[in-house]
Amino acid sequence: MLPTQQSLGHQKYFFCRGEGAKRFGEDGDGNVCCTRNPEYYPVLFDTYDELIEMCSRDPSCRPDYFLTCHDEVQWKTESIPASNRCVRCAGVPKNRIFLEDVKRCDDFLRSRGLKSIIYTDMIAPSYNGYDPYHCGEIASELPRSVVLASWAVGADVSIK
Repeated sequence: MLPTQQSLGHQKYFFCRGEGAKRFGEDGDGNVCCTRNPEYYPVLFDTYDELIEMCSRDPSCRPDYFLTCHDEVQWKTESIPASNRCVRCAGVPKNRIFLEDVKRCDDFLRSRGLKSIIYTDMIAPSYNGYDPYHCGEIASELPRSVVLASWAVGADVSIK
């Protein structure tokens, strides 16, 4: 069994629905969570713990990995007036927010004895790795403990 829970993006299906969008959504958007909201990680990591527990009920099936995805993070910041932008994230480059989140999730999962897996599309130059967020520029700063999973055939051939 491989527990998985999106972090950062694709949150409209989980955290950022209805009232959650107001509570956790970055720049008022329900697709991306504000990872600098102090309430975000306790909720996310409680969910991680629940999934780990569910997948570990049979000790012989306890997982070694946890898929945090980190794919298709589609911030809306550039389309929102500056006066309406998230005050916690204002002025912070999106690639730094992405890197902080990957590291934070990886640290948490390693504390639980698991290896984190992320998809490569946000760091692959041929997909979402550059414009407009430049996450490909931080690829060399990702923790070496993070496993990169190919998001699509050939998507990650340019990742060093």
